[in-house]
Amino acid sequence: MTQTFQLNTAELNANFIKSVRALFGEKKIKIVVEDVEESQPVDEKELFRKTEEIRLSLKDFKVDPDVNFSELADEMYL
Repeated sequence: MTQTFQLNTAELNANFIKSVRALFGEKKIKIVVEDVEESQPVDEKELFRKTEEIRLSLKDFKVDPDVNFSELADEMYL
């Protein structure tokens, strides 16, 4: 199982450790810590414009109804 936590170092406390223990029980785990860059606010109009652009570029794309996307996703994570 994989779980991602994104928090400020000021939020690291005993409750955080309890959360991790509640999720993973007494299993051996690996903790990786990395810096997270502050994200910029999302411009919803720009996001919509880009989404529309992608949608329109794929409007003629046909998907075989027999394709099992769950199996394809599982194969990616083998």
